[in-house]
Amino acid sequence: MEDQIVKISQHFSESAKLITTVYDAETAEVLYRVEMDSSELPGVQRVIADMAYEDALGFIYGCGYRLEGGKASGLR
Repeated sequence: MEDQIVKISQHFSESAKLITTVYDAETAEVLYRVEMDSSELPGVQRVIADMAYEDALGFIYGCGYRLEGGKASGLR
């Protein structure tokens, strides 16, 4: 069985919420999505984005998925 390859996307909404999504690289099916409150301050946004990214990685590797190219799109 081939590993399922996924991508991570992160972006901030107009209301400064960080939206982190993990989706199937081939079908674009959303496998994981979380919204986190943040701030308009860039330093705070970076910390929140890093924490959310680490959580997404935990989901990916915990489920046995493989991150495409080992890189994420979006904020990273």
